[in-house]
Amino acid sequence: MSLIFHHLVQRDLRLVLHYYEEEGGIPLADRFFSELELLTQEIEKNPTKFHKIHGEIRRANMAQFPYHLLFRCDQDPIRILILRHHKQRPKLGLGPN
Repeated sequence: MSLIFHHLVQRDLRLVLHYYEEEGGIPLADRFFSELELLTQEIEKNPTKFHKIHGEIRRANMAQFPYHLLFRCDQDPIRILILRHHKQRPKLGLGPN
């Protein structure tokens, strides 16, 4: 399967990378990005291993950072809906708020 990202994921990723670069330097931002790349590869390889949280929406947690991806894999391509901090509004990315 292939992946497609919601257009706001790129904006959110830029904001997170900027935050980590400002707070911990480029190496920390690079670590975040590398882990996120590995997570997207895992999603692409085996999307159903991640648990459903709302209808067909699944959640994939990052191991070292307090972020996760919400995605749908009920058709090809897999749709990455949002990059979200664990403490962000729990309904964000699940539909109309």
